[in-house]
Amino acid sequence: MFRMATMEYGIREVGERGEVTSSPSETREISTGYSHQTEAIDWPKQTILITGGAGSLGKHLCKILLEKYHPLAIRVYSKDELKQHEMRQVFGDDAIRYFIGDVRDGDCLKRAMEGADIVIHAAALKQVPACEYNPLEAGKSGFAFGAAIKADVTEGGGA
Repeated sequence: MFRMATMEYGIREVGERGEVTSSPSETREISTGYSHQTEAIDWPKQTILITGGAGSLGKHLCKILLEKYHPLAIRVYSKDELKQHEMRQVFGDDAIRYFIGDVRDGDCLKRAMEGADIVIHAAALKQVPACEYNPLEAGKSGFAFGAAIKADVTEGGGA
């Protein structure tokens, strides 16, 4: 079992077969109307993987996590080498490890997920025209991520 964080559903517990195991008694409403788990997270013991971590959302998450929560480690998973280099200049290499990869590459994503306690999926095609002209590619970023999680959980990897 592991925790999965998504922009749509917040933090959820995911069981061995990929099913969401959070029950209503384990969740609460937050101001955006989405729900998430109320269990306290011991941040200094957590390794966090952020897909799309070199993007604007990923960089902001890294900043907040480092300033307020001090996790054991943050893994930035992104296909943008230049943005990772720029992040390295700002944040350094001490608390953040950088992985070059695409969420559509399930094997590479599974390797990055090994040992992660929390996975935040922020990877996406962000340009509307690119998504309009390439709808299958736009959808693959979310579908591939879900497939990698399901494969990892069913194989007993546990992110």
